[in-house]
Amino acid sequence: MALSSAFKEEDYRFDGIHRHSIDQILAPFHATCNFIRVKSLPAFHTFEENVITEEALIQQGERYLRYVNGSYEFHYFVD
Repeated sequence: MALSSAFKEEDYRFDGIHRHSIDQILAPFHATCNFIRVKSLPAFHTFEENVITEEALIQQGERYLRYVNGSYEFHYFVD
């Protein structure tokens, strides 16, 4: 999952305006993925400060491609 927020990373803390981290907000999504045995990666975060310029946006896009094309291990519990 790729997540682009118009907020700053600091807004996603206990003392930030959202009062929770992105991972806490997305916990129900990941729990559902585990329940239905769908492979999911941790969220790729893009915050406001990551894409201030067009060059920064291009660099963030390159980071995302490296992230998606990375090698990952998935673990499932089998009944």
